[in-house]
Amino acid sequence: MIAFVSIRTRVVKKINMRFILPRFLLSIRTAVLVLTVTTLALGSSHLNASGLEFLNEGIAAHDSYEFDKSIVMLDKAIDSGELLVVDLGLALFFRGLSKQALGQHPSAISDFNEFIAIGRIDPGAHFNKGLSYYFLEAYDDAIAAYNEALSLDNEYSYAYANRGLAWHRKGELEKALVDFNKAIEITPEFPEAYSNRGDLWVDLGNNEKAIVDYKWAINTNIQNPLTYYGLGYLLYQDGNVDESIDIIQELLAIDPGFLSANFFLGNAYFALGKLDKSIASYTMEANLDPQNPDVFFNRGIVWRRLGDLDKEIADYERALTINSTHVDTLNNLAWAYATNKDINFQNNQKSLELALTAFELEPNDYQVLGTLAAAYARSNQFEEAVKLQLEVIDILKNKGDIDFTAEETRLDLYKKKTPYTE
Repeated sequence: MIAFVSIRTRVVKKINMRFILPRFLLSIRTAVLVLTVTTLALGSSHLNASGLEFLNEGIAAHDSYEFDKSIVMLDKAIDSGELLVVDLGLALFFRGLSKQALGQHPSAISDFNEFIAIGRIDPGAHFNKGLSYYFLEAYDDAIAAYNEALSLDNEYSYAYANRGLAWHRKGELEKALVDFNKAIEITPEFPEAYSNRGDLWVDLGNNEKAIVDYKWAINTNIQNPLTYYGLGYLLYQDGNVDESIDIIQELLAIDPGFLSANFFLGNAYFALGKLDKSIASYTMEANLDPQNPDVFFNRGIVWRRLGDLDKEIADYERALTINSTHVDTLNNLAWAYATNKDINFQNNQKSLELALTAFELEPNDYQVLGTLAAAYARSNQFEEAVKLQLEVIDILKNKGDIDFTAEETRLDLYKKKTPYTE
C-alpha cells in the first residue's frame, strides 16, 4: 500500500518541516530582547578622557553589533580603575549585554550580578539576567530574576512577557497565560506577546484563539517567521489551504531561506491538486535542504501522480541515500516494484527486500503490512500474502469508520493466486 508523507494520517509526524509539528509550538519563540537602561546616563562627567573613550567606544561597538570589540573596550574601561560607581555600572551593564548577545550567558549573568552588587538599581539588569538564565534553560532562576525586575517596575510589560515564556517552558500554562495577558494589558500593541500567547493557546487546545493572536501579531508587523509558520500550519489544519499558502509566502518574503517553508507549500499545493507548483516548491526546498529525505520522498509522490515513474523512483532512491531507514520511502518503493503494470519495471526481489526492511522497522503499520503482502504475492508466496492482508483488514476494522473495500479486493486476488497490479 502506498504511503504518503504529510498527506496520509501521519501528517503530524512527517510534515515536521524541521519542527515536528505540532510540538514545534513548545519550542517557544525567541524571548523578547528588550534592553532597559533608562536609569543609566551615557554622559557621565566622572571619567577622565581615557576612561570615557573606552566606555563610549565600547557602547558604540555594542550598538553597532560589534560585540567582541565592545567587550574589549569595556574591559579596558573597567580595568582603568578610574570609574566611579555610576560609570562602573554602565560599563558592567553593557558588557553583560554584549556577552549575552554572543551567547556567553554565565559571564553575562556575572556582570549583571556585579552591577546589582555595587548598588545600581535598574530593572533592566534583572530582566537581562533573567533572559540569560532562560537561554541556559534555568527557568526557575529566570523567573526569580523577572520577579526582581517586576518588584522595581510592576508595569514592566517585557518582564511579564518573558516570565510567561519561562512559565510555558516549565509547563505552567495557566501562569504563562496570566503573564501574557498582563503584558498585553500594559502594552496593547505588543506583537511578540500576542505571538507567544498564540503558542500557548495551541498547547491549551484552543487553536481558534491561537489564530486570532497570530493574525494580530502579523498585522502589527511582527518580523518573526515562526509566527507566520505557526499561523500557516493552523490554517492548513483548519482546511484553509489557500490562506495558509498566502501566509507562508509572506514568511518567505521576510526570510527566503527559511527551511521548511517551501516544503509546506509543496504539501499545500499537493492538497489543492496543483502538482506543478508542488514540484516547484519541493525543488526549492531540496535546494535549501538537500539532506532532508522527506523532501525527496514527497516530491516522488507528486511525480507518481504526474505519471513520471523514472523521476518518482529517482527521488525515492535519493531519499534512501540520505536515510536508508526512511520507512515510508522503503514502503513506497517496494509498492512500486511490486504493483507496477509495466512488467519490465516489476522487480520481485527488490520489492520483497524493501518491504521486509520496512516491516522490521514498523511491523504494526497497516500500510507496511499491505505492501509486504503485495510483495509476497508478486513473488508467488500467496499464503504469506493472504495472511498479511487479513491482518491489514483486521487493523482497519478496529480503526472504525474506514472503507477497506480495496484491501478486500486484493485479498480476493491473493486467494486466487494472482498478484495485485495497479
